[in-house]
Parts: sequence; C-alpha cells; structure tokens
Amino acid sequence: ADLENAINHLIRYEIDLADALRRTVCDAMIGFGVLKVGITYAFNSEDEFGYMHDPGQPFCDPVLLEDLVLDMRATRWDQVQFIGDRYEIPLQDVLDNKDFNKEARDHIKSYTPDSAYVDDSDVNSNAISSGTNRDDESEFFEMCKLMDVWIPRYNIVVTMCAEKTGGPPLRIVEWEGPEKGPYHPLILEEIPGNLLPLPPIAMVQDIHE
Repeated sequence: ADLENAINHLIRYEIDLADALRRTVCDAMIGFGVLKVGITYAFNSEDEFGYMHDPGQPFCDPVLLEDLVLDMRATRWDQVQFIGDRYEIPLQDVLDNKDFNKEARDHIKSYTPDSAYVDDSDVNSNAISSGTNRDDESEFFEMCKLMDVWIPRYNIVVTMCAEKTGGPPLRIVEWEGPEKGPYHPLILEEIPGNLLPLPPIAMVQDIHE
C-alpha cells in the first residue's frame, strides 16, 4: 500500500505523467508521438531540464518531431540503428559538468567566444534587471544544444554536442531501462514497411474541407 501511494504520488505530482501522455497523443493525431523515459542523473537537473526533473527520479518527456533524430532507412521500429533527440541546456552547465568528458567539454569551449562563457557570479544586477546577459540580448543565459542517441546494437546512450562537430562524445552510458530503449513511439495508423504513420488528421482533412 505504501508503494502504491508513493508511485501514484510520483506519476501524478512529481513528473505529471498525464500531461506527458496527453501531449504525445496530440502529436500522434497530426504525425506520431514519441516519449523519452529514463532516470534523471544530473545534480543540477532541475536547472537544466526543468523543475519536474529531480535527481534520481524517473522522467517521462514528450519529444517534438523537429527534435527527433531517427534512422529513416529502417522499415520497422525494432530495426532502427539509432534514435535520439536534441535539447538545449545552459552552456555553463555543460562546461562545468564533471560527468561529461573533459576533452569534449574543451572542444565545445574552443568554439565558444570567451565572452559567451559567463559564470553566474559575473552576471551583474544591470544585466539581470534588463533580462539579458552582458553579451547576448536574445538569451538570458548562453545555451548549448545537445543530442542523446540510443544505439540498440550496443545498448548504449551517447550524449554529444549537436552544434559543434568533430569532437569526442560528452558521455557514453549503458542503457539499463526497458528493453525497447528510452524512446517509445505512439502510432495510431501504421503503414506497412514505413516508420512514418498515416496520422488521423490526414484522413479527416479532406472531409473537413
């Protein structure tokens, strides 16, 4: 009974699973939905990924189609050689994260102007009050786009920079979750031999018009 209460509290209040499922169903109506699951590991995960991501706690996040990285040569989902997603976190968190490969962090920093790397202590009150940092009026913090990729053949998740090519990956870890990996598609109308489905909206659009 205690376990039941704890799990219900987790999925309802801590990670808001219902909202993640709702968003994925909406995505599936116009294309197809993808959920990313796993265990939050970073000590500052709430700052990087949002307040719904506590360290050591499961997460379940919808993946936008424009952020999805997918092996389109496969004809079935269980045959994809890789699948992943892109996301943004503060550049300073990437450079300070000791779990990331130091050579990879140095590679990212080498492509970043010195003025773009600003410690929190260096952001003065004028920058905060104006809603910008010292060097970039479009972002409060300099951001870095990363990419997680699951490779089923080796059952590993590779984290790399999605913008700066040529360097080593930031992190490689063995996947220890569900056998189908961290990415779970929701397809409402399957087309044999195709990864991409026939979404319901495509079938009712002509009727609607």
